Amino acid sequence: MNFAKTKMSFRWQLILSLCSLIALVLILGYWLLFARFQNELERDFDQSLYNYTADLLQNVEINSTGQADISSEVIFNKDKVFPFPHGDALVKIYNYNFDEIFSYTMDQNAPVNLSQIQKDIEAHRDNQFRDLVSDFGEEWRGLLVQLDDSPDPQLYFFVAVPKYNLNQQVRTFKSIFIFGEVVIILLCAFAISITSKRILTPLEKLNADILSTPFLHQMGFLFEDSKNSPPEVSNLINALNELLKRINQTLGAHEEFVDQAAHQLKTPLTIARGQLEMFLQQNMLKLKETKISLADINTAISEIDYMSRTITNLLSLVQIESGFQSVKFEKFDFLDHVLKEVDRLDHYAKSNQMKFLLDCKEFEGGGEHQWEICSDPQLISVVLTNLIENAIKYASVSPVKIDLINESAHVIFKVSNSFESTDLYQINGEKHKLGHGLGLYIVQKIATLVKIKTEKKLEDGKFEFSIIISKSLI
Repeated sequence: MNFAKTKMSFRWQLILSLCSLIALVLILGYWLLFARFQNELERDFDQSLYNYTADLLQNVEINSTGQADISSEVIFNKDKVFPFPHGDALVKIYNYNFDEIFSYTMDQNAPVNLSQIQKDIEAHRDNQFRDLVSDFGEEWRGLLVQLDDSPDPQLYFFVAVPKYNLNQQVRTFKSIFIFGEVVIILLCAFAISITSKRILTPLEKLNADILSTPFLHQMGFLFEDSKNSPPEVSNLINALNELLKRINQTLGAHEEFVDQAAHQLKTPLTIARGQLEMFLQQNMLKLKETKISLADINTAISEIDYMSRTITNLLSLVQIESGFQSVKFEKFDFLDHVLKEVDRLDHYAKSNQMKFLLDCKEFEGGGEHQWEICSDPQLISVVLTNLIENAIKYASVSPVKIDLINESAHVIFKVSNSFESTDLYQINGEKHKLGHGLGLYIVQKIATLVKIKTEKKLEDGKFEFSIIISKSLI
């Protein structure tokens, strides 16, 4: 469904908008939950480190000289269960001057620069958790406590362990949270898509009917309202149907007026022409003895023909501009069509002392049906009639040249003549004489309807107008 070619449909706008809102809420809620969960993990890690440190303190041996010792088996006892690997620990004992009394670690990546721990000891702070970074960029977590039951009360015990196990847990749960968020968004998008489809189906059907149905050419056409349509869509359909009824009434009255006008305008002209021809036949001999010349009567008949053609063109223009002119595409032989129009207008050409010069160029290997095109034969006849009549009427030198060119995908019709006046072929808002400019204006309108291309050339006292028609239905 397309409301506009360069714009996203309303359904996809709704889906993206709701998914974006849900994603925003999920991101905010999930990260708040994750931050709380991360804090819980860090508290559990610190509690385990505190328990580990307390267990080690019970095994510290300090003699009367202030020497301290603790066996590596106690430090790296595999029976102890802590959230950090056995074998990765740093244990140190300092006095108040930050003199190292005991130090043990098996991890070459253990932190070396403990300046912050020295500051804590100098400030007599104990039970302090500190984050450390080794020279290799690894993160460690340490705890500083004071040995209260030692001979020297100003001894400090420091234990640090690597944090990569904690960081690994954090990364794992972060991945789980992100994956879960993506899955929930996709599920929500699917649910929103299904729901929006059910909700917007009546509106999409109405939109498809508007785009695909030529309702302006079908008098009495009304949009259907399904039982599942929501009240808003039903109200819209009812309003459109009421509008269509009023438009159909107006168009019906307009079409009836055009038909009546055509009858009322052309009937008197037909009667007048018939009377003049009858008078001319009955009084041919008498006219030679009177002042009324035969040429005067022929001129009157020609002017009546001209007025009749003008009225026909005006009515055709009204039909096209009002939308009453429907297009019916069908296949027909274009060459045969042109020959019939030329034959029909031969009398009009002779009355203007003009002849036709027809040049036909066929397409090599085109076959038996090479002149077959797909268009509206009635509208093509109007185009050919207007072009040939204009060429006859305004040509100054005989003949009127007609070129027919057959190509692989197109047929081209060219009509050209030589003329005296230089302002006869101006169209599309430019100055033009009544009749000729109107004819070409109608040609341009019909060309838009039946999707044919037009070209015109005006140079060196010669006018050429071409139409290019596709052989296949566009």
